[in-house]
Amino acid sequence: MKQARVRFLPGGQEVACPSGATVREAAALAGLEVEGPCAGQGTCGKCRVRLSDPAGEPTTAEREHLTAAELAHGYRLACQVAPHDGLVRVELGWRTYRPEGKVLLSCRSGEVAVDSGVRRRTVELPPPSLADQRPDDLRLAAQLGGGTMLPRELLGRLPGLLRGAGMRLAVVEDGRQVLELGPPPGDGLWGLAADLGTTSLVVGLFDLESGRSLGVAARGNPQARHGADVLSRIQQAGRPGGATELRRLVLEAVNELARELATAAGGVPERIFRAVLVGNTAMEQLFLEVDPTPLGEAPYVGALGGGFSGAAEEVGLAAHRRARVRVFPTVAGYVGGDTVAMLLAAGMRPGSRARLAVDVGTNGEMALAWAGGILTCSAAAGPAFEGANLRDGMRAEPGAVAAVRLTDGDLSLRVLGDVPVRGVCGSGIIDLLAVLRRAGAVDETGRLRSPGEVRLPAGLARRLMETEEGRALRLADGSVRDVCLTQADVRQVQLAKGAIQAGIDLLLREAGLAPSDLREVLLAGTFGNHLDRKSARDLGLLPQVPLGRIRFVGNAAFEGARLALLNHRMEEEADRLARSCRHLELSGHPGFEEAFLAGMAFPPLEAGR
Repeated sequence: MKQARVRFLPGGQEVACPSGATVREAAALAGLEVEGPCAGQGTCGKCRVRLSDPAGEPTTAEREHLTAAELAHGYRLACQVAPHDGLVRVELGWRTYRPEGKVLLSCRSGEVAVDSGVRRRTVELPPPSLADQRPDDLRLAAQLGGGTMLPRELLGRLPGLLRGAGMRLAVVEDGRQVLELGPPPGDGLWGLAADLGTTSLVVGLFDLESGRSLGVAARGNPQARHGADVLSRIQQAGRPGGATELRRLVLEAVNELARELATAAGGVPERIFRAVLVGNTAMEQLFLEVDPTPLGEAPYVGALGGGFSGAAEEVGLAAHRRARVRVFPTVAGYVGGDTVAMLLAAGMRPGSRARLAVDVGTNGEMALAWAGGILTCSAAAGPAFEGANLRDGMRAEPGAVAAVRLTDGDLSLRVLGDVPVRGVCGSGIIDLLAVLRRAGAVDETGRLRSPGEVRLPAGLARRLMETEEGRALRLADGSVRDVCLTQADVRQVQLAKGAIQAGIDLLLREAGLAPSDLREVLLAGTFGNHLDRKSARDLGLLPQVPLGRIRFVGNAAFEGARLALLNHRMEEEADRLARSCRHLELSGHPGFEEAFLAGMAFPPLEAGR
């Protein structure tokens, strides 16, 4: 079979791939991820690369997403262009990256009493005699307190260990389960907490005896090559070998992070004796290779209501082979273990103070705790808040506009990194729309106004223009094309906002509460914790409450995993929380369509001030 060679610049990685394979597929072989929320279908137009060598005529998708100037300069879509025989040089654009995402690592919960259930101790057994012929396992159990369970492998080693050590033995236990006989592989007992996010993975290593953090690391979820949203991954899982591939990707990534953290802490992963993992319903099932396809269609039923508990060797996790791995329970539908972890970390319990917790991502989860209990729901916001389906949207990486203000009649942009503007990320798009809304450049319906319709500051007015794609606002000049906000981008944000706002409104309606009854609104997750509270409230993404009632709680899902890792009572509390929640399914709710349409509109300016 003929092969093409693809050299990626500026790094110089070179791979051989079958003739006819796309640049996107070649990049995967080189260990590179090319951003593409549509999973290579050619519908998002995000995977722009530049070819230094001719590569055939552009496809229909490329002509739709690339301008004539871009095509003339050699730009193509990585998922569409297939190198032919010989060497093809590909210049990686800013949308191509190694999967090491920049995500929120901090959490903002109080300390927890350390009582993981994992402990080590040294026991000395009375020697056997003709007068005391108790079997070795019962002799050990008596010293450990009775009811101890010994795995078959350890049972086989027990006689030799006891007699070789003069009946004195080191034991590592998790509850009544013996994990290891003899000294553990190192001085400390370690535990692993992980947040399996759709976009990013966060893994932390902790000392199970002191509770001390030994390190936290993160990277982009490599499953993103099969689509940015959960539904794309579910569809991929339904294809032959799809579920196995998705599990392999996430498991290898988590294991790489675990090994890196263990090495940095001066040890080996075999010192990890306990692990707690959380994620949305689909992510947890994909991690365990549990068929997620029923989640993709009504009535959206998951398989892990009670979560999962098993040995690391059963799961394939890089840890001591008998370490207990706990995957959090889920509530219903897409409200998964990450939401339960958020409730745990935020201390969300029924009470007189009505509290709302919101985690906004590709799938938004919301929970309302009040005197009547805890209500949950989820809304498919899509990837707009992460910039995935916006013309010049991008992740929060160098070159992204992350914040916007109106200064002296023109836009003032805060750009990540010391690089030119390349696009706009989620927090930036919320700020930008809030600024445009307050200035009158966007009306309540989301329509971009022209300078002739409304009096605008001079600098802002100069940015508005008519393009082939309709009305747009220029954020920055580009060598081939400008970085812009288009009318279609505004509509995408409205769709995402409408879904989140509808979920919040219906939760309040179900509880018989008004927004003014909320004593606290908690924002969780990476995107939520980089939002400007006033901008989000002015657009209607958050309820109209005083800004002092809106509080950031960091990576609450990861924090919930940490709490349950370090204290087994917190794990039990998570189980109780999951069972006590009442789920509100929005897809079949009679009031959803009306609430969604209302949520797409922007609030009157007076309401957001």
